[in-house]
Amino acid sequence: MKKFLKIILILAVLVVLLLVIGGIVITRPGFQKSVFLSAMEGSVDSVQVETLQAGTSKVAIKGLDIEQNGAIVKLGDLTLNYSLWDYIFDKEIRIDVLAIKGLYVDTTNMKPSEKSDKDKDDSPNVDGGVPEFKGIFENTEIPVKIFIGKVDIDGEVRMPNRQLTFALNGGDIAPGKEGNLTISGQLKDQTPGAAASQLSVNGALTLNQTTGQKLDNITFNGDISASGGNLTSPAKMTIALTAEKQAATETYAFTVSTNSQQLANLQSTFSPKTESLDGSFTANIDRADLAPFLMGADLPDFTLTMDEKFQLDGKADKFDVAGTLQLDLRNLAQWKPELADVGSGTLKATLKSTIVPKQVLLETLDANFVTADGRKLLAIDLKRKFTIKTVDGKPQLDGQPGELLSIALSNLPVDWLSPFAPNMKLSGDNISGAATFSGTDADSFSVKSTQPWQVGRLSVVKDGKPLLDSVDIQMTPDVAVKGKDLTVTVNNVLLASGTKKLIQGKFDLAANMEEFAKTTNVTLDLSGDLAKLQAQPMLAAYAGLAGGNYSLKANVVPGDSGMDIDATLALIDLTSKKTFVQLPSATLSVKGTVDGSDNINLQGPLVIKGVARTTDAQIVAKIDRTKGVNDFQLDITGNTLVYDQLNFLMDAFKDPNAVAKAAPPPSANQPKVKQTTVEPDKIAVWDGNQGEANLKFTKVYWDVNQVDNLEGKLVINAETLRLTPFKATLNGAPVELKTIIDFRKGNPKPYLFDASLDLQQLEVGTMLSKDGNPKNSSVTGPFTIKGSANGEAPTLGLLTESALFDFDLKGGPGIVRTLQQNNVVGVAAGGLSLVSSLAGLAGGDTISQNPGIQNLNALLDAISKEINYDQISFVADRKENLNINVQEFLLVSSTNNLKFKGNGGITYQAGVPMKQQPLVINSQIWTKGKQAELFNKIGILGQEKDKDGYQAGPRFDITGSMASVDYYSSLAKSLITNVPNLVGGLGGGALESIISPITGFGKDGQPTDQTKTEQTEKDKQNQEATNAVGGLLKGLLKPKQTPQQQQPSTQPDAPESGNSN
Repeated sequence: MKKFLKIILILAVLVVLLLVIGGIVITRPGFQKSVFLSAMEGSVDSVQVETLQAGTSKVAIKGLDIEQNGAIVKLGDLTLNYSLWDYIFDKEIRIDVLAIKGLYVDTTNMKPSEKSDKDKDDSPNVDGGVPEFKGIFENTEIPVKIFIGKVDIDGEVRMPNRQLTFALNGGDIAPGKEGNLTISGQLKDQTPGAAASQLSVNGALTLNQTTGQKLDNITFNGDISASGGNLTSPAKMTIALTAEKQAATETYAFTVSTNSQQLANLQSTFSPKTESLDGSFTANIDRADLAPFLMGADLPDFTLTMDEKFQLDGKADKFDVAGTLQLDLRNLAQWKPELADVGSGTLKATLKSTIVPKQVLLETLDANFVTADGRKLLAIDLKRKFTIKTVDGKPQLDGQPGELLSIALSNLPVDWLSPFAPNMKLSGDNISGAATFSGTDADSFSVKSTQPWQVGRLSVVKDGKPLLDSVDIQMTPDVAVKGKDLTVTVNNVLLASGTKKLIQGKFDLAANMEEFAKTTNVTLDLSGDLAKLQAQPMLAAYAGLAGGNYSLKANVVPGDSGMDIDATLALIDLTSKKTFVQLPSATLSVKGTVDGSDNINLQGPLVIKGVARTTDAQIVAKIDRTKGVNDFQLDITGNTLVYDQLNFLMDAFKDPNAVAKAAPPPSANQPKVKQTTVEPDKIAVWDGNQGEANLKFTKVYWDVNQVDNLEGKLVINAETLRLTPFKATLNGAPVELKTIIDFRKGNPKPYLFDASLDLQQLEVGTMLSKDGNPKNSSVTGPFTIKGSANGEAPTLGLLTESALFDFDLKGGPGIVRTLQQNNVVGVAAGGLSLVSSLAGLAGGDTISQNPGIQNLNALLDAISKEINYDQISFVADRKENLNINVQEFLLVSSTNNLKFKGNGGITYQAGVPMKQQPLVINSQIWTKGKQAELFNKIGILGQEKDKDGYQAGPRFDITGSMASVDYYSSLAKSLITNVPNLVGGLGGGALESIISPITGFGKDGQPTDQTKTEQTEKDKQNQEATNAVGGLLKGLLKPKQTPQQQQPSTQPDAPESGNSN
């Protein structure tokens, strides 16, 4: 027993010790501050507090800063003296002192807060019913006795262009006493054009708390004084509110007055015994009375008079309301210039209604807005009184058929709709239209348009972005409701711009309102001018048509597994804005089922009729998202596909002014790119998608090319993306392509790439010529290409940069016409200009008759006009150093006795786009026969011979980059430096003055001083310099001749026939 008592004693001591330690910890300011900050975390954007201390008799807070949604709240000092024990033991709230000093609120940069889902629920309460009211005093009991000795609060609130300072003082609030609170404040308004620059607010609130923990009297009297600004004299508004308990009733009164002129008056009496409330509300308000206190509110010049009476019978659950309203609007043009046509007008309304539980009796409802000149803009007329009941949460009529209500608009300003279209600015002509509301039986009614609803020259701007620009809109909607079934028919739909009809047709909708999404049946029949529709601002980014029309027919009905869709879109007589090419028609028809966004199953034909050919394709698309991924199946098959027609449609619906940003030209002084570590992808880029896409066509036409038996399959799953097989016959040449990208999750380089290309005996002349005729191509001959590529990378975008490959091109026999380029006009012009300059300096035909120049002409003609080659070979690879190595560049022409050999490549530079990486191919011309004799005469023939008897000629480099290849500069330098040795009778200075500006080299073959100082500018104009040098060669090749001198010439070892075109 003693041991047991000892254990109890030890436990008791531990409990007391824990309570003491807990009390010390809990009352420590540091602990309380930590708890407070933790509680506030997540509720506000940021919170800081200098000190916080809370005990059983006092709370003190100093230096509290809170920021939420851009608003700042600062609290200098808060002191609260109270008694916790009085609340625990006596059920009293006793506060001796409540003092707040230095309260500061700044809303200058406050952002609008988003509505919560609860706030966004604007659905009406269809149950109806009588408002419940049990009085203020009789049924209101304060749960505890309240004692507030002293209140002393002051602070400041900053708003955009406004500043408010205020103070709240008072106290002596206790049972059996009349407590009081006084408020005072100064509001300074710095808004430009404000009616008053300062508002002074003063008010006194008294409330009497009985000993029985109830209130029996509440009184507030206050005033607002306005001064400064545009006011010529001060103005004052008084507000009085009283609620008082009498012997058997409670009375309430609220009045607002200015300068002894009463603006609004509410008087009512509540009888607890009968639970009835009787009252009246009158108003006589003129804008001039309110102007000093409006603080910049944008209101028109108006006068409002109201006379309303109401009676609430709590026991009978009945509420009667009746009254009249008149609103006079004056000089509306001064308020809104677009309302100048309205001028002034008067709105008159009369209402009489009785509300009982789940039932509303509408006895009188009339509203009319008439302008000063007698035009009726709005008319609402009640045809007969009727009752609306609520049964099972749904409205029902009284069952008597006939017209119930009519509404008519005539020249109503469109701007008046702005309050119903948030974030939108509407402008245009006035709105007109009319409809009647009729009942058929208890659960059926209809709304039928008796006049079309229309508005002209409507422009709409949303959030500062134009959507519609000066369009005319007209429609005739009818609505019918029968029980749960809804039917909407919109006839005579018209959206027009001038005389062009952008949209015209009709729209029908039918549905069960309880299962709207599952039962909706929609029918569309629309057509219009597609090019003009695209020109509207909301579609301007897709405006690629200069002309064209469309029609859309669609029917959506409920099906067994979703909504069944049957739609046809036809595009007719299209003209491209970019090329002015015309496309007679394109039609897409789809049928299938759509179940929300989870299941899509559509199929149908795509037919595009061109001038000469027709695309005939069948499309099947299936998407299933029910398992959390996009499981898809896409099949596009057909007999004929014309790629140019698809490209036409793509251009038609994209911005024709959208131009890709040009890449800067490569520079030798390009700064090194700082290398950064790339984080490997954790999941594949295509993660979340799985399925396959199949493409199969008998014939595909692409520009002048024909593809036969095209077949391709794309397979995607979590681990791989495969394009295999992809094979076809291109212009009679078999081609097969394979691409596989595997994703190895967790690998530092998860993407593994493998690809191959096999193209056999492709006639490139057909492909490269604009008309499909090899004779008009710069290169002809059969080409065979074999290639393979592989690699791995941390991200998909880096695969091409790090891919390794082997490439082998073999071709021949064929023709290379090196001067057949798009810039041939510029080349010829440059050449003729140089020859004219040389002839002018040397006199007459001195240049053209010089034997050296004639030999140079013959050489240039042989190597640059047309080369009949026997074979061409280009072999390249890319290994681990990522340089592209050109192992062999070979072109052999036995007809021209020429051979071009070269090797080199592209040097890899990390961070530099592939097309801009530096290119150098070391090339050399080899020759034999009479061509060798010509090379020897010019002085550019070497001694070395190869096994085929070709003798070495000049060396030159093909430089630049893949984006801008320079074929000419190095070769031109080698040849032009021999001009001084070939041309006699010209001074070196004179010759150099002509050659240097074009080539950038002096007669010694070295860069001129000017070339060195202008190297940067020369880099920027690389293409222009290339054209100039080409012009030089062309000019020397064909010196000026008179018409009598223009005769065919035969060059040594040149082919008998050849056309440079």
